[in-house]
Amino acid sequence: MFIWSSYSGGDNYTFTRIRKTDKASITISGGRNMLVSGQILLRHRDNDFVINNVEFEGLDSFIKPEFHFASTIEFNDGMPYPDILSNKKSVKVKKNYTQIIRIILFIEKNAVTGKKPFIIK
Repeated sequence: MFIWSSYSGGDNYTFTRIRKTDKASITISGGRNMLVSGQILLRHRDNDFVINNVEFEGLDSFIKPEFHFASTIEFNDGMPYPDILSNKKSVKVKKNYTQIIRIILFIEKNAVTGKKPFIIK
């Protein structure tokens, strides 16, 4: 299983593959009363797999997380392109496909300033 991250504006598709420079961690910067986001990408070259849930660990109560699986749509060229974000809580992923998970954090206006490391499982 390959797991890596991308900033929110990264061009990622179901055929995107991990590169040597990709990392499994991400820095998401933001301020109070703001939405910030990033992307987590998962891919397995040998097996289909299921993502049953995404959990956030270590966030303080002033940061409200959510996640969405990226769906795809095919045009006349037959290639899958990113489409709407799904509200599903689980998704089945075919082998050799990359599943994009959009991570969105709302930082409330009462949030304490500083770095907030957290884990996504």
